[in-house]
Amino acid sequence: MKVAIYARVSTTDQDNQNQLAQLRKYCDGHGHQIVQEYVDVCSGGKAERKQLDLMLFHASQRRFDLLLFWSLDRLSREGVWKTISYLEELSGYGVGYKSYNRAIPR
Repeated sequence: MKVAIYARVSTTDQDNQNQLAQLRKYCDGHGHQIVQEYVDVCSGGKAERKQLDLMLFHASQRRFDLLLFWSLDRLSREGVWKTISYLEELSGYGVGYKSYNRAIPR
């Protein structure tokens, strides 16, 4: 399965390597091929995030089958409705999503 990874930290003082290492290990353990990693360094409450926008564009082109992120709050802190809209957008493109840390009800 072709997988894209999305990681985010809020400030340059924070390190995203822990998220990335765990997500890469998960993919290796499940035989997934990582085709792209998207990493933002900014608040998850911002609607304008370059890597998130690029990831959604690539999802619309079906460049990957699954988006893997460490936890839902790493994907977005814009509130419930906006976060759900991101997940629905991915689903609409035929792309699955998975939180490494917690199952997301569908």
